[in-house]
Parts: sequence; structure tokens; C-alpha cells
Amino acid sequence: MPDRLLHQSTVVSIQGEDYRLKDKPRNRSGALDEVRPVKPREEQMTTTGTEEKQSSAQVLTEAMAATILRRYQELWNRAALTELLSGFTDDIVVEFADLPTIKGKAELESILKARLSRQKGYRLEKTLRAVTGATIVASWIADWVDATTGRPMKGKGIEFIEMRDDKCARWEATFNAWDAEGQRSSLFT
Repeated sequence: MPDRLLHQSTVVSIQGEDYRLKDKPRNRSGALDEVRPVKPREEQMTTTGTEEKQSSAQVLTEAMAATILRRYQELWNRAALTELLSGFTDDIVVEFADLPTIKGKAELESILKARLSRQKGYRLEKTLRAVTGATIVASWIADWVDATTGRPMKGKGIEFIEMRDDKCARWEATFNAWDAEGQRSSLFT
């Protein structure tokens, strides 16, 4: 695994040099994706709104990442909204499932309030999959009762958590959910 994980593109190593394969539509001639050198993590910029901020040189160990995940898991399981929000930067950017991009702690608070009111008895279990630099990669599974339908639900997903100054600055997550007692179905079958 490369020492940097870039969530929006693929990094490959060729003769000891890291390159990013930029996702880009192919042209009529079928040309391959554009390839460009990867900047070291400390040179990368994180863009939030109109303001650019230098990424912290925070490097997480596996033990640190596991501790962070356990804390988030415990807070979700208690539905501790205030404490959850304290774990995010003020300029947090969230890309969660099919929701529009969430920018800032105020927008995130609104979404989390709605989510916590809909997911009753939420039980979450996170599993650390990888850590590189300041990015944690985790999977998760959860159970809850849907407050609107009264049905027991299950869900699972994958998430990328980018930390800055000991708080989550960017959170990208997939989210699959289904009725725990209903017939399983998928858009893909």
C-alpha cells in the first residue's frame, strides 16, 4: 500500500515513483486516463468552500486510528450529538451516501439530528481496515429501528476519515441499508 491514500483517484508506483491516475472520461480515440506525479502529502491542499487550508502533517498510527474509531462508535451508540460534533472541524466536508455534499459543522448538525431521530436504538460496530498519513479507512455494520416505519433495519458501509488537528476534517462514506426482516433485494441483481 502506498504511504499516501488519495480518496478521489488511484495511486500507482512505477519504478519507485508514485503517480495518480486521474479519473477522466476517455476521448474518442480511447486514450487512457491522464497520469501525473503525486505531490508529497505535506504539499497537498485541502479545499473547503472558498478558503484553502494546508493539511496538517498529522500522521496516525494504527493504535491511534483504532482509538479514534472506538470513540466515534461509542458516541454514535449513545446518540451523543454534542460530543459527536466536537469531533469534527468547523469546516468539515462530508460526502455521505446519496446526500448532497455537507459543508460545515452547522449543516452536519442538521443532518445528524435528523439521522439520530430516524435511527432508534442505533448499534454500530466499526472495523479499522487501513490507516495512512492522516486518513483512516474503516468498514462498519449497524442495526436500528426505523422511527418512521417501526421496522428493524441493518446497514453497512465503508468510510474514509481524514483527520486534522485531532478532529475529522473530511468524511466520505458509503451507506447500504435494508429491512432486517424483509426480503433482500439489490439494484444489481
